[in-house]
Amino acid sequence: MEHFFKIENGKRISNPRNKGKSLNEFPTDFCVLDLETTGLDPYFDEIIEVGIIKVRNNEIIDTYQSLIKPESTFTVDGKECYIDEFIVELTGITNEMLKEAPLLKNVFKDIENFIGDDVIVGHNINFDINFLYDFARENGFKEVNNDYWDSMKLARRILRDLKHHRLKDLAEFFDINYEGHRSLNDCETTLNIMKLLKIYADDNNIDYLTLPHIYNADMKNIKCTVENIDVNNYFYEKHICFTGKLETFERKDAAQICVNLGAICDNNVTKKTNILVLGNFDYNATIKDKSTKLKKAEKLILEGQDLIIMNESLFLNTISEND
Repeated sequence: MEHFFKIENGKRISNPRNKGKSLNEFPTDFCVLDLETTGLDPYFDEIIEVGIIKVRNNEIIDTYQSLIKPESTFTVDGKECYIDEFIVELTGITNEMLKEAPLLKNVFKDIENFIGDDVIVGHNINFDINFLYDFARENGFKEVNNDYWDSMKLARRILRDLKHHRLKDLAEFFDINYEGHRSLNDCETTLNIMKLLKIYADDNNIDYLTLPHIYNADMKNIKCTVENIDVNNYFYEKHICFTGKLETFERKDAAQICVNLGAICDNNVTKKTNILVLGNFDYNATIKDKSTKLKKAEKLILEGQDLIIMNESLFLNTISEND
């Protein structure tokens, strides 16, 4: 069961997310969703752009896009800012662009009405839905319990020999022009990839509804303790690095979970690193006082490395989605 995190009586607690079902069959009527955010965790971070494409019978009939002004701000050289330099460089969205944008609470009903009861399609769509779900639940809107379809998950099943399955990797594989990290651009790319994945799977008689399993115990110093590993889970063959103090369990126990999912645990951030997990306190303090590992990870991301940064709560949710 996935969880979202909140503060009650001064304590940080978790509650289950009652989301819709993850679908494997290709839908024909749906909404493609992409968000740009200030970071990777709905507990700490905020949405800065929403893009949605409405599709009927596999044809686009409408679009929605809006920049969103975050409610949290910080000051740099006397200037009020909503996002740091890393997010500006990654997305192309600037603090000036967000200054006159609406708050999410003022446009959320429009987003809710646009999507309706549609299946929500996206690349690593759990990320986007978690942000909407947690905001809706915390602000009195209807729960986001739409069923959803994930192009990253299906790409891992269909293109099993492809080393990475980011949008830009799939765009390169299918020879699609990709201009990433703006919401509608990513929606359009996701929609094109979705169509091409279906064609590729059909043309090559690929069964993307059945989960293959293999045994793999060659995991450096931490040994795998399970017999079978699902090769389609998110952590399989990912290089993962931990930093900071984890609240839920010891780092060695977190590493064991990852190894049992097929990950490779490393001591430092390198050009092989795919995931950097930060202790929750470290994640919360990143804007003003970034650690050396975090700075190195951000640099590698901007250079194009397949690397994401997540705090402990996001790590736990991702584990729950894949275990």
